[in-house]
Amino acid sequence: MKEKFYWNTVKPMRQSSIEVALDNGFLVLRLKGYFDKSAGSVLSGEFERQLPLGVNRCLLDFSQITIINSPGITCLLEFAENMRYERKISMGCIGTADMYQEIFEAVGLSELITPFPDEAAARNSL
Repeated sequence: MKEKFYWNTVKPMRQSSIEVALDNGFLVLRLKGYFDKSAGSVLSGEFERQLPLGVNRCLLDFSQITIINSPGITCLLEFAENMRYERKISMGCIGTADMYQEIFEAVGLSELITPFPDEAAARNSL
């Protein structure tokens, strides 16, 4: 008797979005879903679209992120380096899961993006 094999078709979890809010030079980028290289490109593109409007501080909200993969971490690192060293823009983050905060510390990202407990604290300190 021949065995039957069944393949499960699973939709990729690579759905992500970014919500953008700009208020008096304070840019908030609310990241949602799966953060990978593609989402990193969208993040950079959204920032570039907002830059001419007078961005001088930036906050990344990770509270709705489900997964950040390795290429996503690399994109965040490149984005943060660009913000700090080339653009001279202060940067913070909120809603970072403990696991990702540990990874950020291990790769040096926490030196570029200051973690805050909430948006109000970030607005007061950045």
